[in-house]
Amino acid sequence: MARRIRPEYLDTLDPADPAAKASRRDLVLINQLMGNHSWFESALSAYEDEKLHTLELGAGEGELARHLHAVNNFATYTAVDYAPRPPEWPNDAMWHQGDILDYENLGTTEVVLANLILHHFTNEQLASLGDRIKSSNVQHIFANEPCRRPAHKWQLRAGCLIGFSAITLYDGCVSIEAGFKRNELASIMALDEKDWLVTVKTSFMGAYRMEAHRR
Repeated sequence: MARRIRPEYLDTLDPADPAAKASRRDLVLINQLMGNHSWFESALSAYEDEKLHTLELGAGEGELARHLHAVNNFATYTAVDYAPRPPEWPNDAMWHQGDILDYENLGTTEVVLANLILHHFTNEQLASLGDRIKSSNVQHIFANEPCRRPAHKWQLRAGCLIGFSAITLYDGCVSIEAGFKRNELASIMALDEKDWLVTVKTSFMGAYRMEAHRR
């Protein structure tokens, strides 16, 4: 299955639309079922003695940030997202409203977090993001994205049994088609193995998890 980028229906809805709210509730459950927040917590635990400058790409409603702030001590935590700052955003974290692809204020950023966001971007856009990261102070990238396997579409469709909305079922299939396999994400972002140590793992529940550490 070749990588295919298509618009997701949720992105066309007003955030206050009841259908959008229902779909976002589904996304909370999807993150729980996939164990995404726990994976980020575990991945960052190796650096629990360091106070790192951290940037989250596409923080959405702020669930990941709230989870991580309960267990980690960051030097700074900044998010960039099209949406306005969510009401329950952590008090000591910063929020930049805008296009992720236009955000260039990496400054002292040491860690980049991306949860179910990079699959929205074309290969060209990901390559551009990779160029900015490579020329910055970023030392670690933790990315959790959809794994591009047809079997995960069948798993998603089973979500109708637990009440997933039609929007979630449609957008989920779009996301899987735009996801990644093997070392694909690092290759697209041109994270050369001479400069980056990259590991990729996938899960039964359809997660594609890449860690990249600057050598």
